[in-house]
Amino acid sequence: MSELTKKQAHLAHMVFAAPAPKRLGIEPVSIEKDTVSARLPYNTANCTLGEVMHGGAIATLVDVVGVAAAIFGLPHVPSTGGTATLTINYLAPAMGCDLTAKATILKGGRRQCVSRVSVVSPKGKLVAEAHVTVVFA
Repeated sequence: MSELTKKQAHLAHMVFAAPAPKRLGIEPVSIEKDTVSARLPYNTANCTLGEVMHGGAIATLVDVVGVAAAIFGLPHVPSTGGTATLTINYLAPAMGCDLTAKATILKGGRRQCVSRVSVVSPKGKLVAEAHVTVVFA
């Protein structure tokens, strides 16, 4: 692993340590140069009606995983950055289950990176598909 990749991986781990992901219980599953994945455990505090996971909790999972993956799309370690756009399509309700999100880089650049994020249930059902554009300084 190159020194750049090590620093990018450290920064990606820091994204998961921020207050919002911590509060929701989002945990990294895998942080690799080409793919980042994370888990959002089922919690009734993150639901709307009954056992249906709230779309905002799912969007936060998407954002965190998309940003963490985007870090690897740069030719350097950024000093700061943020989500410029997040487009999400909810395809099925997440009913009383943990969710896993997997992000891959669609396009990297010097200051901007676009990630594709898929969110699935434990049975492999596609719950959401998203694109996250991150701009870095």
